[in-house]
Amino acid sequence: MKSRFPRLSFSSLVSRKNWTAPTANNGWPGFRMVISPLPPIKRPAKLQRLLPERHQKNSQAGQNIRKRLGLRMNESLENAIERISKLTRGQRIGICVGVVALLVGVMTYFVFMPKYQKLEELTAEEQKLQMELAEAKKRARQLSKLQKEMKEVEGEYRKATRALPESEEIPNLLTSISRSGQDAGLEVLLFEPEKEVRMGFYAEIPVSMTVTGRYHEAVDFFNRIAQLSRIVNLKDVTMKADPSQKSRDGATSSPYKLEISSSAVTYKFVENTEGAAESK
Repeated sequence: MKSRFPRLSFSSLVSRKNWTAPTANNGWPGFRMVISPLPPIKRPAKLQRLLPERHQKNSQAGQNIRKRLGLRMNESLENAIERISKLTRGQRIGICVGVVALLVGVMTYFVFMPKYQKLEELTAEEQKLQMELAEAKKRARQLSKLQKEMKEVEGEYRKATRALPESEEIPNLLTSISRSGQDAGLEVLLFEPEKEVRMGFYAEIPVSMTVTGRYHEAVDFFNRIAQLSRIVNLKDVTMKADPSQKSRDGATSSPYKLEISSSAVTYKFVENTEGAAESK
């Protein structure tokens, strides 16, 4: 295939007239090559004739297409105007109302409805947050009151724990109860601790007790029990007179000794009952 461009050879670029033979500094002969610039590229005459013709044809084809499109659009517009002009006034009003209704429906469905749903969600969330805020404010107002009540309960709890002895203090407490009867002038016939009963964080320790003495000595004994620092309750108290025994001073107000039977119940503090049960 023959090329449109002229063929360039190395011999045309480098000619012998461009060669020089100067003497080098070291005495050896040397050569220096001088390359001439490339000649301008010339287009073939046929190619130069074809380019303007193609450009002119393309521009004419584009103009023809634009004219056809314009004519078709004009014809369509004229036909639409002609059809609308043939309609009655009522039909025109109906078409306008329908178009407006269609636009309003589309806007409502695609624009206003999502925003309305989002507004409802935000309103519900706002109401929920307002309720939570009101509840938080209510609790904040009650906080001081609850703190005061908590301090009172803690004080009562400390008093109760002081009134409930530990396990190692029970023998001393039982000794104090027995000594109180003796100090009141009573004769202790029976003083027997029974098995303790667990009641959560504390345990009951019942003591079966029988004493004899005069009535005022029994009242003095009860007062001494009430003045103990620990909690001691007397249950099932029974008194009976013994006619065979007279009082010491022979007074007619209380001529006989009384035999008093009761159950003295004391308590002790049980710490970490759940942990102890699990360890067992």
